[in-house]
Amino acid sequence: MRQPSLLSAWIRIIQLLLVLDLRYNDLIVHAALGQLFDPPVVLTSSAQQVPNGPLPKEIPEMTLTHPSSSTAFLALSLRVEGYSVWANVEASGTTTELLRDVSKIRMKAAGVNLELLPWLNQYYPIYGMVARGHAAAINNGIIAHGKGGVV
Repeated sequence: MRQPSLLSAWIRIIQLLLVLDLRYNDLIVHAALGQLFDPPVVLTSSAQQVPNGPLPKEIPEMTLTHPSSSTAFLALSLRVEGYSVWANVEASGTTTELLRDVSKIRMKAAGVNLELLPWLNQYYPIYGMVARGHAAAINNGIIAHGKGGVV
């Protein structure tokens, strides 16, 4: 069996760091959405010592929060009490794909809102237009002339 070269090992390390950096930025952006609408925010993490914890310290500092152990448990409990619930499933962590998928199915069946974009498209149509334009550029691989400096 051929041993990986030092260069390929470094490339893998750099790729991992880039993925971790993107994941961190995704977490921060999703947390910042709470500041956009100023709703009550409940952060969920099974425990600070497990794979989906600890929470980056910047996230609790962004808003007054209330800790909970599970996104799905909290969302389902709030729906039972009659609340409208928006679960940020993109920033939610779990240990397996099965748990993630089952949790999403249960939350959706209970009326938990899992996607923000359709809501924004309905109530802030300009945002939907921007999102559709972005999706078209990704699908077509083309940015309109003169727009390159904007993105």
